[in-house]
Amino acid sequence: MTVPMYFTTGRADPGLTKRFTAAMLRSLEYADGHPDEVRRILGTYTKIVPEVIAKIDLPRDRDQLTTRSLPRSGELRGQVYRRIQQARGAR
Repeated sequence: MTVPMYFTTGRADPGLTKRFTAAMLRSLEYADGHPDEVRRILGTYTKIVPEVIAKIDLPRDRDQLTTRSLPRSGELRGQVYRRIQQARGAR
């Protein structure tokens, strides 16, 4: 599954959206060129054991979802949308 995904309307601060997108793209380019460092860092904030981290197939072509991940992506977006709507209703 492709992770993470970020959603915005871009209406609140279009400049911030552009800067965030540019920073994310730079970080992804760096990660693509430094897979060993990605694996090392992954172990600092997850409980994944080193033997499994070494076998992880790091994602590439992050700008496109795979066909297999599309249904799950839709489910997750629906969950996020429902939670946002619930939170707005709770105000």
